[in-house]
Amino acid sequence: MNKKYIVRLSQDERQACQAVVKKLKGSSQKVKRAQICSSQYLI
Repeated sequence: MNKKYIVRLSQDERQACQAVVKKLKGSSQKVKRAQICSSQYLI
C-alpha cells in the first residue's frame, strides 16, 4: 500500500519546487521529489 502524506507548502516553497521541475536541474531524485511536492493535488 502506498503511503500518503499531507504536505503544506508556502507559496515560495511551491515556486521553488516548480522552478526545479521546469529547469530539470539537479539529480533525478531531486526533480522527482519536486514534482511530487509541487503537485496541485497536495494541500
